[in-house]
Amino acid sequence: MVRSMSVIVQVTPEFRPDASRTGLYVFSYHIRLENLLPVRIQLMARHWVIEEAQGETTVVEGEGVIGLQPVIESGASFEYSSWVQVKRLPAFMRGHYLCLNAEHEPFQVNIPMFTLRLPGEVLN
Repeated sequence: MVRSMSVIVQVTPEFRPDASRTGLYVFSYHIRLENLLPVRIQLMARHWVIEEAQGETTVVEGEGVIGLQPVIESGASFEYSSWVQVKRLPAFMRGHYLCLNAEHEPFQVNIPMFTLRLPGEVLN
């Protein structure tokens, strides 16, 4: 969990064996953003860095999340789920959201780094 300008981000990843196959691991992740600011905000864009074992890094950028640019009222939260596929484990994801405050000023909300690994896998 990370606080950034009074916006809390919680991430819960989950391995999806039903969607994975040899050489490709699929994970879903559920994200909850809670707006503790005294004003509403709007999530405009996302920036992800995905680091796989053996050093392969992928950057993913785009507008909004899951096709939306949600407005999150003061004291409210927004939740969504998405997925990612990687070739090598463990993998790590981190990033940030670009948001606008009520005065349309941009600010960044950091997404905490989280690990993609098989259930029961222990990192060294």
